[in-house]
Amino acid sequence: MVLASTVPAARASEWNQATKFTFSQPFQVPGHVLPAGTYWFETVQTPTDQNNVVVIYNGDRTEPEATLLTQPAFRTHGLLKARATLAEQSGNKPPELMAWFYPGRAYGHAFVYSEPALNR
Repeated sequence: MVLASTVPAARASEWNQATKFTFSQPFQVPGHVLPAGTYWFETVQTPTDQNNVVVIYNGDRTEPEATLLTQPAFRTHGLLKARATLAEQSGNKPPELMAWFYPGRAYGHAFVYSEPALNR
């Protein structure tokens, strides 16, 4: 089941798509579990100008919590608000952050998770 979360505390900056989110529960990003709290999401300009790298900072933007590779994501509704899309996990695992969308844009950032290895 996918849980879409629109966060009323989101604030944004156009040039690096800086967006402030507050999460009420822990959540997973590739390689990390972040505790409930406030975070800033920002894109990083790459030599190809493809904003496919996202840095997640702590609430006061003094420490990076994760630097992540993303792929383009598309949405057809809710374009006026920033949105973080979470996927519920089985068991007691925190939900996975699947995508982040900057307000006013149909294209966002889908986080890249590695596939579990089979038959190890």
